[in-house]
Amino acid sequence: MTKQEKQERRLQKKEERQLQKQHKKEVERRNAERELALQNNPDVICLLKKKKKGLLRIVFSRFGLSAILLLLQAGLIFVMFGTDFENPDIITVLLAFFSLFMFIHLFRSEMSSSAKLTWLFMMGLFPIPMSIMLWYTERDAGHITVRDRMRGLIRQTHHKLPQDEEVLKAPEIVKSNTDSLCRYLNQSGCFPLYHNTQVTYFPLGEDKFAAM
Repeated sequence: MTKQEKQERRLQKKEERQLQKQHKKEVERRNAERELALQNNPDVICLLKKKKKGLLRIVFSRFGLSAILLLLQAGLIFVMFGTDFENPDIITVLLAFFSLFMFIHLFRSEMSSSAKLTWLFMMGLFPIPMSIMLWYTERDAGHITVRDRMRGLIRQTHHKLPQDEEVLKAPEIVKSNTDSLCRYLNQSGCFPLYHNTQVTYFPLGEDKFAAM
């Protein structure tokens, strides 16, 4: 390969890299415009909010919480043994009672035996941070947030699926005494009842194809 061919090849690769960068920037720009349009559209409801990025995502994650709690435990140990603390025995006794209380709470919980042993080992090493982490996981704050979010979305979109009252007045619904149940489900959630939804069940797939 001659020197000129090598130079042309380098220029070609450089142009390809530039085109790839331009394409990537164009895709990111389109995605940003699409997200902005969806956020500004009142008819669009996002199930999940955009996640935090960078340092905030680490701070508010379980890893960040664990790191903060471990630093708290290390600071407490330093105060007890690394400084001229007058009564370190008091903190030791309080930690012992606190650990005993958390162990009793752990054994009374409904989690599996393997999970209890894991928590027992971690709480034996780091009583305070692991106890707070146990409380955090038992509260299940993430699930509660998602549950409240879903309930709010159901309330916001309840009017988009109205219940046809004529359907509830159908003879087969009235005779079966399920009209009140249908009204309850539609009021508590968003589950309207429809008509013309007959379904035929076949014992075998061959029977279905024969009927088709």
